[in-house]
Order: sequence, then structure tokens, then C-alpha cells
Amino acid sequence: MNAAGTSDVIIIVLDKPFLDDVMLTNNYPCAPYVIPNKYTILTFNLTGGLLLRWYRDTFCYEEKEMAKVNEKSVYRIIDGNIYGLTVNLFILPHFVGSGNPTLDADSRGIIIGLDLETDKPRISRAVLESNAYDLLLNIETLENMGVSIEKIIAIGGGAKSNIWLQIKADITNKKIITLENSEAASLGAAMLAGIAIGEYKNHKDAINTAVRFKNVIKPQKKFLKDYEKRYKVYKEIYTVNKELLHEISKLNKN
Repeated sequence: MNAAGTSDVIIIVLDKPFLDDVMLTNNYPCAPYVIPNKYTILTFNLTGGLLLRWYRDTFCYEEKEMAKVNEKSVYRIIDGNIYGLTVNLFILPHFVGSGNPTLDADSRGIIIGLDLETDKPRISRAVLESNAYDLLLNIETLENMGVSIEKIIAIGGGAKSNIWLQIKADITNKKIITLENSEAASLGAAMLAGIAIGEYKNHKDAINTAVRFKNVIKPQKKFLKDYEKRYKVYKEIYTVNKELLHEISKLNKN
């Protein structure tokens, strides 16, 4: 499951606990799940929707005004004007430090690849692509550990953006499934309460009754090679700039 809210979170449900040195190296927790004899791994990018909100508030004054006039979501207007192809612009979304697997509180954000063709539609796409690259970073790390991921269920505010979901599907090369009720945390809490008071017989009964799939977003093969090349670049940005980012973090503390 990919929960796209303030942070961009992955939660994986397992049949048995996954505990080894690789988990520690990548800062992944493993904990019991709400269903007996099931376990979870949680990963997160700290600036999922938070990065998008920063972009909206800092650069999208015109879009916010248009949203007021047309009584639309400002994010729908941003999505509607987004650049239609992959971009050679990258954003390291470490605006409040990095999440998994590096978990580096002293890392900072980077916008790299700017040129005279860079415009707002391209920057808008780079914001969404950067989160998807970070999502893939965790998926790739988990798969290298032996965790199989075939599909992603999207929930949260980010699940309402079709263009963001398509970008995530294209970059991760995974099917993404949306739900009728994207606020799955609230729904899950209600389902657990229903089980506790006997409204549902068990978790399977609750799922069959309350959970409804909505759409399936499939990766577009035409972008696969483009994103493979750009993802290799994205992975190097933090590695190459880590020491410099730590020096900048020190300046902020002085």
C-alpha cells in the first residue's frame, strides 16, 4: 500500500517477520499487524504531499487564484497544466531530511537540471516524478531483500491525482489500484471497531463488505526506458552530494 499524504508511505503486509541486518542497514521497521500472525514493513519519504504543498504555496499563486474563481482544487489546475513527457529536471525531496532507506536528518533538498527551457509545467512534473523516484528507491531496496511486490494500492490525498498515479505506475513499472474510499486509514479503523463489536465476523468479512476497488492504473511501456535512465541519475544525486548537503545543514545550525 502507498499512502500519499503529508509523507509518502509504503506499508507491506507479510506472513512472517522479516528481521535481519539488511533491515537495520536500510532503517526499516518490522512490526505485528492488526491481523493476527501478520507483520508489516513500513517505509516513508518525509516530503510526499508536503513537497507538493510547498510548491503550491511558493510558486503557484496564479493557480490558487484560478482555483478560487473556478471553484476547483488548485491541485487539479496544476495537474491540468503539467508537462506531458518525462523531464530532465530532478528534485531531491529531502526538504526536511531523508526518509528510508538513508534516514539522514542532515540531508537537504536539491533542484538540479535547470536550463532556459525550464518552465512551470516542467517543474510541476519534476515535483511528482521526484516522489515517484523515491518510491521506487524503497521498492527496489525491498525487492533486493527478497520482498515480492506485484501491485500497489494507493490511498490518501495523492490517490486523487490521476496524473501522479500514472507517473508512479510508469516509474515503478507496477500496477496501481485505487479504492472507492481513498481515506483508508479511517475506513480501516471503522472496520476494526466493527470486528470488535461483532458487526463483522472477522477481518475477511470486513474486507469483503467494506473495501471496493475503483481503478487500475497500468504502467505505460513507452516511458519505461526513459525512466530507467533518469532513475539511475536520481539515485546518484544524494550519493554524490551527501557531504555538501551535510555542510549546508551545519550552516543552517550556526
